[in-house]
Amino acid sequence: MKRLLTLLLSSALLFGSAACAPEQEPEPEKMTLRVMTHNILYGYDASSVYGELRADERMEKELAFLAEQNCDIVFLNEVARYQDEVLQEKADSLGYGFVRESDFADGVYTYNGVKANHYANRFCNYVLYRKDTFTQLDTDSFSLSDNPSDPHAPFSKMSSDALWKTEGRPRTAVWALLEHRETKARIIAACTHAQWITDDNGTNWNLEGLKVLSAQIEKTHEYYPDALVVFGGDLNGEDVSVFDSARYAGVNAEAAYNTFGQTALDHIFYSAQGTLLSANTAGDLTLSDHLALQAAIEFSV
Repeated sequence: MKRLLTLLLSSALLFGSAACAPEQEPEPEKMTLRVMTHNILYGYDASSVYGELRADERMEKELAFLAEQNCDIVFLNEVARYQDEVLQEKADSLGYGFVRESDFADGVYTYNGVKANHYANRFCNYVLYRKDTFTQLDTDSFSLSDNPSDPHAPFSKMSSDALWKTEGRPRTAVWALLEHRETKARIIAACTHAQWITDDNGTNWNLEGLKVLSAQIEKTHEYYPDALVVFGGDLNGEDVSVFDSARYAGVNAEAAYNTFGQTALDHIFYSAQGTLLSANTAGDLTLSDHLALQAAIEFSV
């Protein structure tokens, strides 16, 4: 009888302990993204800059490079009209969907009566994404100016000289809202090619443009608060302190990877809860005057 009571008491204690134990939280899923950004040097025959390749040969080599690297998300800058046509035709065969922005125009471009130099409307930005990895849910673009909704309006306080040097129009950015097919995680992926000019009065239009980029990414994130954020491109500078380091980690924020000569102009940023697994430059100067920047980033989702 005593043994029976002991067994019953032990069973009750075990049952009670199991009943009171807190439920274990399921382990979060891991999602690793390989991201690359590359300024592909619009339309130049590289023989006049680097290497001996014609522009069309460089584009063929760039397509092979994209296929070889096989990154999940790719940001491309300085995609000229010819390169744009090739990319739109070939992206699907490489397994990529894409969003792009462009305001290519023929002839001399003017804004408020100021003629732009010969670079006007020369290129656009791309976000490429693996179609077998992501579904595209939304997209939009904006200008890096004090009127972001107008793709043609540069900063209103730019001098005539700065307007000339900055191609008579603002730099722009494009983003896509992507859903990861396996984990259902959402990612805002944004690409830009920032301005480089400092005005006669000392205004640094590169930093002013990056401030707009930061604000517009935050605005987009307000619409999709559950989304992770990855953005990048040729930011045309090493000072990227405008981005909140508590919110976004920068792969090249410490200028560790020189992508244009001895300067770190190309950047990838990601939501700070991510973990950087690796980063490196890739490609060579027969492709472009910029090396590509790559990063592998892990997120818990």
